[in-house]
Amino acid sequence: MNFRNFTVLDLETTGFSPAKDRVTQLAMVTVIEWKIWDSHLVSFDTGSPVPEKIKALTCAHEDELKFHHKIELQGITIAHGTIVAHNAEFDKRFCKKFLPGIGSGNAIWWCSLAHYRKKFPGQSHKLQDLIGKYLTPTERTPGAHSAVSDALNLAKLLLKVR
Repeated sequence: MNFRNFTVLDLETTGFSPAKDRVTQLAMVTVIEWKIWDSHLVSFDTGSPVPEKIKALTCAHEDELKFHHKIELQGITIAHGTIVAHNAEFDKRFCKKFLPGIGSGNAIWWCSLAHYRKKFPGQSHKLQDLIGKYLTPTERTPGAHSAVSDALNLAKLLLKVR
């Protein structure tokens, strides 16, 4: 990692395919000079039911999402700098379809999953496993598989285990 300023991004979606699924949550954590600066969470009303398996995994329910304002997805931008995501290709595909301002300009996508596969061969590289192994319980943000907790935990992991 040869950068000190970056945005950790995490999406929660209704499934795995941008062609048929939707974004339910977007979390962004800004890291400046290797310090967590701020975090943001945006929830989206998908206009359709969240599948049961996704509800069980992410705790995202239509009741929660329907109270959030529908916002203009085109207005969210990260056009410059480095965007970090665990399994960045997944997030990048959804951003390209639903949030085209993210990754526009000269932004660089950096994949923490690929980084940790190289750094720690032969062990699990699932985000929750890495968090469990390298962050103490007091360092962890609770709420696995919610966008904001995953983004905050990934930022903390990157600060601790570069």
